[in-house]
Amino acid sequence: MSGLPCTESRAPPRSLRGAARSLLEALLRRDVPKRLGTVGDAAKVRRHRFFRGRDWARVLARGYAPLFTPPLKDAADTANFDSAFTDEPVLSTRSRPDPGPEPPAALLGEHDEAASPFVGWDTF
Repeated sequence: MSGLPCTESRAPPRSLRGAARSLLEALLRRDVPKRLGTVGDAAKVRRHRFFRGRDWARVLARGYAPLFTPPLKDAADTANFDSAFTDEPVLSTRSRPDPGPEPPAALLGEHDEAASPFVGWDTF
Protein backbone atom coordinates (compact mmCIF):
# COMPACT_ATOMS: atom_id res chain seq x y z
CA MET A 1 0.00 0.00 0.00
CA SER A 2 2.93 2.35 0.43
CA GLY A 3 4.03 4.51 -2.45
CA LEU A 4 0.51 5.03 -3.79
CA PRO A 5 -0.36 8.47 -5.06
CA CYS A 6 -2.85 10.32 -2.87
CA THR A 7 -5.39 10.19 -5.70
CA GLU A 8 -5.36 6.40 -5.89
CA SER A 9 -7.31 4.25 -3.47
CA ARG A 10 -6.64 0.68 -2.60
CA ALA A 11 -8.17 -1.89 -0.31
CA PRO A 12 -6.13 -3.52 2.45
CA PRO A 13 -4.90 -7.04 1.73
CA ARG A 14 -7.55 -9.78 1.96
CA SER A 15 -5.47 -11.48 4.65
CA LEU A 16 -6.14 -8.54 6.98
CA ARG A 17 -9.46 -9.20 8.69
CA GLY A 18 -11.66 -8.15 11.55
CA ALA A 19 -10.62 -5.41 13.94
CA ALA A 20 -7.19 -4.94 12.30
CA ARG A 21 -8.79 -4.31 8.91
CA SER A 22 -11.40 -2.00 10.43
CA LEU A 23 -8.70 0.04 12.20
CA LEU A 24 -6.54 0.36 9.09
CA GLU A 25 -9.50 1.40 6.93
CA ALA A 26 -10.60 3.97 9.53
CA LEU A 27 -7.09 5.46 9.84
CA LEU A 28 -6.58 5.64 6.07
CA ARG A 29 -10.04 6.94 5.14
CA ARG A 30 -9.73 9.48 2.31
CA ASP A 31 -12.43 11.81 3.65
CA VAL A 32 -10.46 13.63 6.36
CA PRO A 33 -13.43 14.60 8.58
CA LYS A 34 -14.46 10.93 8.64
CA ARG A 35 -10.91 9.62 9.26
CA LEU A 36 -10.39 8.06 12.69
CA GLY A 37 -8.35 10.31 14.95
CA THR A 38 -8.62 13.53 12.94
CA VAL A 39 -11.80 14.88 14.51
CA GLY A 40 -11.95 14.90 18.28
CA ASP A 41 -8.95 13.37 19.97
CA ALA A 42 -6.93 10.23 20.45
CA ALA A 43 -9.58 8.73 22.71
CA LYS A 44 -11.54 7.66 19.63
CA VAL A 45 -8.55 5.71 18.36
CA ARG A 46 -7.96 4.14 21.78
CA ARG A 47 -11.63 3.08 21.95
CA HIS A 48 -11.47 1.22 18.62
CA ARG A 49 -12.24 -2.49 19.01
CA PHE A 50 -8.73 -3.40 17.81
CA PHE A 51 -7.43 -2.07 21.14
CA ARG A 52 -10.14 -3.67 23.30
CA GLY A 53 -8.71 -4.85 26.60
CA ARG A 54 -5.54 -2.76 26.25
CA ASP A 55 -4.43 -1.10 29.49
CA TRP A 56 -3.40 2.34 28.21
CA ALA A 57 -1.71 3.34 31.46
CA ARG A 58 0.46 0.24 31.09
CA VAL A 59 1.18 1.14 27.45
CA LEU A 60 2.26 4.64 28.48
CA ALA A 61 4.48 3.16 31.20
CA ARG A 62 5.96 0.76 28.60
CA GLY A 63 4.76 -2.13 30.71
CA TYR A 64 4.15 -4.57 27.83
CA ALA A 65 6.96 -6.73 26.51
CA PRO A 66 7.43 -6.33 22.74
CA LEU A 67 6.43 -9.30 20.60
CA PHE A 68 9.71 -9.01 18.72
CA THR A 69 12.99 -7.38 19.66
CA PRO A 70 15.57 -7.30 16.87
CA PRO A 71 19.04 -8.52 17.76
CA LEU A 72 21.50 -5.64 18.17
CA LYS A 73 25.27 -5.70 18.58
CA ASP A 74 25.22 -2.21 20.13
CA ALA A 75 23.20 1.01 20.09
CA ALA A 76 24.63 2.02 16.69
CA ASP A 77 23.87 -1.32 14.96
CA THR A 78 22.05 -0.72 11.66
CA ALA A 79 22.01 -4.34 10.45
CA ASN A 80 18.20 -4.42 10.63
CA PHE A 81 17.85 -1.56 8.13
CA ASP A 82 17.92 -2.20 4.40
CA SER A 83 21.20 -1.18 2.76
CA ALA A 84 19.16 0.91 0.29
CA PHE A 85 18.84 3.36 3.16
CA THR A 86 22.10 2.88 5.05
CA ASP A 87 24.25 3.21 1.91
CA GLU A 88 22.82 6.62 1.01
CA PRO A 89 25.15 9.58 1.49
CA VAL A 90 24.45 11.80 4.46
CA LEU A 91 23.54 15.27 3.29
CA SER A 92 23.77 18.11 5.74
CA THR A 93 21.43 21.00 5.10
CA ARG A 94 23.89 23.29 6.90
CA SER A 95 26.67 22.51 4.40
CA ARG A 96 24.86 24.35 1.58
CA PRO A 97 26.24 27.77 0.61
CA ASP A 98 22.84 29.38 1.36
CA PRO A 99 21.00 27.37 4.02
CA GLY A 100 17.91 29.56 3.53
CA PRO A 101 15.70 31.03 6.23
CA GLU A 102 15.61 29.68 9.75
CA PRO A 103 13.09 26.90 10.25
CA PRO A 104 9.77 27.79 11.90
CA ALA A 105 9.75 27.82 15.70
CA ALA A 106 7.54 24.69 15.70
CA LEU A 107 10.36 22.69 14.10
CA LEU A 108 12.79 23.89 16.73
CA GLY A 109 10.71 22.53 19.57
CA GLU A 110 8.97 25.79 20.40
CA HIS A 111 5.27 25.27 19.87
CA ASP A 112 1.87 26.03 21.25
CA GLU A 113 0.91 22.92 23.24
CA ALA A 114 -2.81 23.61 22.81
CA ALA A 115 -2.46 23.66 19.01
CA SER A 116 -0.57 20.36 18.87
CA PRO A 117 -2.29 17.56 16.90
CA PHE A 118 -1.04 15.13 19.56
CA VAL A 119 -2.97 16.64 22.46
CA GLY A 120 -4.62 13.84 24.37
CA TRP A 121 -2.36 11.00 23.27
CA ASP A 122 -0.50 10.98 26.57
CA THR A 123 -3.48 11.31 28.90
CA PHE A 124 -6.03 8.72 29.93
